[in-house]
Amino acid sequence: MKRKPSQPEAAQAEVVAYWVFKKLGFEVSVNEDPSTGGVDFAICRDSFTGLVEATTLLSSTIATRTGLPDGLATFTGSFAPVNASLFGKVSGKAKQMG
Repeated sequence: MKRKPSQPEAAQAEVVAYWVFKKLGFEVSVNEDPSTGGVDFAICRDSFTGLVEATTLLSSTIATRTGLPDGLATFTGSFAPVNASLFGKVSGKAKQMG
């Protein structure tokens, strides 16, 4: 899997996604090419087939990009600023999926 070694959260997200789909009864196969990247998994159950891309949104990255505090203990505002970061992340992953 192609990922930055400094982001163990990405690997953890992939492990969680893999096991969630396995527990839901899907056949899960690694779909990503280690040299070029790509969509993480192909899944299949009954007549359904699909692709799965796992990703992470780090709270520190969201704080930097939106100005929201890094932590929720004292936060009492709107999460609306997160939408643009989330949309950007999902759009980038959609391009990766082809």
